[in-house]
Amino acid sequence: AKCPGCLIEFCPHCSNLAHDPLTCEQAAASTEGEKQLKSLGEEKGWKPCPKCKAMCEKVLGCNFLTCCSPRCRGQGIHFCYICGSQLTRKEHYDHFPKGPYEYSCVNLPKPPKIPPSEQNGESGEPGIRILLRGQRLGPLGDRLINEMRRAGSGELREGR
Repeated sequence: AKCPGCLIEFCPHCSNLAHDPLTCEQAAASTEGEKQLKSLGEEKGWKPCPKCKAMCEKVLGCNFLTCCSPRCRGQGIHFCYICGSQLTRKEHYDHFPKGPYEYSCVNLPKPPKIPPSEQNGESGEPGIRILLRGQRLGPLGDRLINEMRRAGSGELREGR
């Protein structure tokens, strides 16, 4: 069959691209090209459409994608480029707690909590937090940093 809109030929039985003279089962078993495409997609960070499995690349814009493959075109198949979940139009903003342009979605695992032993150093002594440039600790923190600089400690590191 041929799509009248884009003129791409597809199989009316499995909705994949036309695979004559192979049967649908034979075409599905012919996976070497698919493996190579999947490997390339993983290397490039592409994501498959959750419905038709066509590889999609986000070039710019938000993480709410609409699949435009011949198999999904016109069906409004939306998905999250971060986790791969199929989404509804309503989830364009609800699925992304920090907005659809940030690398954040409701299915991302929360960052692990730092155990107390790592917060305070292995010896149990008070730990030093990594500071961002320009961030202030107050008089006590400034005094500690100055003492470390004078002592030539290798533990003082500037953040970005």
